[in-house]
Amino acid sequence: MEFTKDYLTGDEIPLTGAEDNRQKVIKFLVEEKGYSKSEIKRKISFELIISDEKYITELDLAIVIDGKYCAAFKTPAGSLASWDREIIAASRILVKDYQIPLAIVANGETADVFDSVKGVRLASGMDNIPSRQDIEAYLKENSFVKFPEERAERQKMVFKTYDTLNVNR
Repeated sequence: MEFTKDYLTGDEIPLTGAEDNRQKVIKFLVEEKGYSKSEIKRKISFELIISDEKYITELDLAIVIDGKYCAAFKTPAGSLASWDREIIAASRILVKDYQIPLAIVANGETADVFDSVKGVRLASGMDNIPSRQDIEAYLKENSFVKFPEERAERQKMVFKTYDTLNVNR
């Protein structure tokens, strides 16, 4: 098995296709978009209760500013085509008190950026991932909104359906 150095910690970690993409995105966020390493979280564990059963999952990456998750990332190996529903669903339900406002699918070469509250694509391309300044401006104009409780169980099922198909985390 091959290993690579984690850009955030300097630790040696297993190199998978998804991890290679995750490292490219992290480096881009720090070097091109102005985030500090401490604002980027990698492979965050979450616990959900779905139909009275515990489900444990991981979020590939997140941007956390002032203790709040501002953007959630899916960094798949290969095409971005089918990952938007999963990351939007994740952004809506992984934090109990609010929706993570931005959902991003990126592989280090290209990206799709979504407003998770509205469920719409905002932009495509790595250059359109919001910078640290952009995210601050976005958050001034958009508040953290809780996902409607009556729709949460369905979103959890959508997320779990896609999440269970993941390989090479």
